[in-house]
Amino acid sequence: MKAYLETDGVFSYAAARSFRFKKNRVFAKAHFRKKHILLELRVGQNNIADPDFKYWRQGASDWGWTHIYPSTGVPEKVINWIDLARGFSDEREFEEDDDTEG
Repeated sequence: MKAYLETDGVFSYAAARSFRFKKNRVFAKAHFRKKHILLELRVGQNNIADPDFKYWRQGASDWGWTHIYPSTGVPEKVINWIDLARGFSDEREFEEDDDTEG
């Protein structure tokens, strides 16, 4: 999973209870549980309509989460979600830069 998260200049660091992945902004967090990995992604509000991906605050958040089980590996749809989160984080950074110029 780390190989999918750490591409295009992304680096990771350990926080108190998670690993965080960041390019310009944090776009992913991995929490290790006993039987699965809880992967949180910043993909934007209501950008993913899959029952396996759940948003925080009943959909009123840019962040959501999914479980990854070691027995199944990383599904292709989760890899696509990671790419979406990395792109969303970059887009938001550029939007914030544009707002501060004026």
